[in-house]
Amino acid sequence: MAKAKAFLIKYPVWTMLMIVVLGLCFMGAKYFGPEAEKLADFGFFRVEKGDFQVTIVEGGNLDSTKKVTLSSEMEWTTQIKFIVPEGTYVKEGDKMVEFETGNLPEKIKNQRIAIINAENELGKAKEEQEVKKMEREIADSQAALDVEFAEADLEKYQYGDYPMQKRSLMSTITLAREEIQRASDRMSWTKKLLAKDYATMSELKADELKVKTKELAISQYDEELRLLDKYAHPKQLQRYKSAVEQSKLNKIRTLRATVSYEESYKSRVESRENSLEQQKEKLEEFLEQEKKSRLIAPQDGLVVYASSSRLVDKGEDVRPGQSVIVLPDTTQMMVEIMIHESHVRDVKPGMDAIVTIDALPDRSFKGRVKKVAPLPDSRRSYYEPDLKIYNAEVWIVDELPEDLRPGVSARAEIAIASLTNVLRVPIQCVTTVKGQTVCYVKTPADGLRRVKVEIGHHNDRYIEIISGLTVGDEVALAPPYGDEGLESPDDDGGKLNPSRAQSQ
Repeated sequence: MAKAKAFLIKYPVWTMLMIVVLGLCFMGAKYFGPEAEKLADFGFFRVEKGDFQVTIVEGGNLDSTKKVTLSSEMEWTTQIKFIVPEGTYVKEGDKMVEFETGNLPEKIKNQRIAIINAENELGKAKEEQEVKKMEREIADSQAALDVEFAEADLEKYQYGDYPMQKRSLMSTITLAREEIQRASDRMSWTKKLLAKDYATMSELKADELKVKTKELAISQYDEELRLLDKYAHPKQLQRYKSAVEQSKLNKIRTLRATVSYEESYKSRVESRENSLEQQKEKLEEFLEQEKKSRLIAPQDGLVVYASSSRLVDKGEDVRPGQSVIVLPDTTQMMVEIMIHESHVRDVKPGMDAIVTIDALPDRSFKGRVKKVAPLPDSRRSYYEPDLKIYNAEVWIVDELPEDLRPGVSARAEIAIASLTNVLRVPIQCVTTVKGQTVCYVKTPADGLRRVKVEIGHHNDRYIEIISGLTVGDEVALAPPYGDEGLESPDDDGGKLNPSRAQSQ
């Protein structure tokens, strides 16, 4: 002790240096020496190879795969006369809603009377058409006969009456010439007898008068024949020909009148038929409205009142086209989920899924992806333009309890890949720093070292490591915030951004 005191007095500078060095060693031992004590604060996972399912878990609500919305098809605003209570299970064909019809029964009654009147009018029009048709057929037949008769008269005159009349005159003239010849011979004989005083002068004058009479008759007959050929025959021939033309023209007029009458009465009948058809259509409309005053269940299902601005209840007004009841078939249910755009390419129709229902937390059901929307939800895009969400349907394959109703919260876990013998670490081991995907690896010399990694698929527990790590590496389960010598993560807060990780 005395020697140490003497050394301190003799070498004060060295003494101070030794004190400083000892102090630094002590501090270094405290802050740098026990690295194991600092690393002990972190949890680590040893990188391994293994299998895991890559799934997507999305929440949604139960709904029916076969849902029918029943709306009022009445042409006017009406009131609900009867409606089944909401939550009732109905069978196909059951009456669910009945509307007030007002004076519709009276309209149907009056319309039936109007149809009877229209049928009577149609019957009368058809009878008149038949009568006129018979009259026109008779008129057409008579007109055709008139033409035949006129042509027969013309032919009779040309080849009968006229030649006969002409031959009669010529025969008369021939006979008259023979008679005048005999009269002339008699007169010559009388003259000879008078010269011998066997005849008197009066007898001679009588014979001469007879000759002159015959000559005058012949002249008359010749004139008649001349007049016949020059005047009477052409005039009569034209008269008969004109009668033929007139009969033909009258036939044409009659046929045209027949066609006109037929068209007129045909139009009248068609008008009555159209009127009857319109009356029947109007009755059908009234009957259809009467039928539409009752909403009948088109399928088995659960009665759910349609949500609208108007109250659905007995006595309430219902507008035309207003939805009244939604009838889902609860025997086949599905989960309507929304898939983020980062996963939509991985989800395909036909993929298997596991469905869990909040109302049945101890059970799970098999499901299958039935449909993925080709375009993002426009309603969600309107309010959040940067968020692209795709609607999808997962149909439940297993049988569900009968009392399970639409609208219940549920989740669907969709298996998009099955990885075997791949490097994997817990998903919380991976984070992003300055846009790079990294893990923090435990090293004997440096403590924690940030390592850039390339990642693949992941689920809610594990993430696939494609490169950057090897089997046996120990990685921190959480990033070392604020440690000296390590940079802090970026604004992602040290958590893995699945969409960014997926895009690497």
